Amino acid sequence: MTAMANPIPARNVWEETAVPAPPLAPLVNDGVAEVLVVGGGYLGLTAALHLAEAGTDAILLDAEAPGWGASGRNGG
Repeated sequence: MTAMANPIPARNVWEETAVPAPPLAPLVNDGVAEVLVVGGGYLGLTAALHLAEAGTDAILLDAEAPGWGASGRNGG
């Protein structure tokens, strides 16, 4: 059996449907909020969304773009 070589990476639903996040300036001063969410993966984005929908003042911080890193079993 030979391994199949595919020079073109497979695209996924996220890459096909996601809208790029708007560019934002880095945080350079103190921020004030009721809740700080650290990490913009699935959990962090969902937590920040639910907090905002409930009227809670929240700040989400991540070093990269939202959803950038590996998630779940893919991070292993």
